[in-house]
Amino acid sequence: MKFQIKRSTTADTRMTNNKNIVPDRDVLLAESRQHSSDVINLFHYFLRKEIIPDVSTHDWTKIKYIDLFLDNFKFQLIDGGKFKDHKWWKKHVNEEPHHALDYTGARPIHLGHVLHMLCDWVAAGKARSKDGNFVMTFKRDGHTEDDVRSLLFKAFLNTIDWLNSNTSVVKSEVKAESGVSNGNSKS
Repeated sequence: MKFQIKRSTTADTRMTNNKNIVPDRDVLLAESRQHSSDVINLFHYFLRKEIIPDVSTHDWTKIKYIDLFLDNFKFQLIDGGKFKDHKWWKKHVNEEPHHALDYTGARPIHLGHVLHMLCDWVAAGKARSKDGNFVMTFKRDGHTEDDVRSLLFKAFLNTIDWLNSNTSVVKSEVKAESGVSNGNSKS
């Protein structure tokens, strides 16, 4: 089921239906409150549907494939291989979109995945390094600031797509009343 946004016809001077009518104060207040509620609830909907389930299973491929993950360490530390050349890493970044700069899976990366990635970097950086510098994570992995900019732009657009495809507009319960003319009517 899609999240339902209530129709609002007066709560924004850029979008009002009639440029020559100032809305009734009570209608404007009610629609402004409704809009605020819609934004808060849509954000919570996005969190519930996309971010919380994803974060709640953080790094599940390390746990499910622990033997393969361990083999990746042996591959790198004993055999001299590159961590990212191992089949576990490829599985990890194909199935976990919070590795947004390396992700190869089918799901579009959205801003929730980027926030998850940043939390991962900070938690890992602080827990595993002396200085807690998470910026070294993407630089160490061969990524550039342009990679990050590109990712953010794609995630921005994908988030808009997700929000648009998971919302619908329904009739408002606010009774629109005619307002006061602003005196600029061309009748």
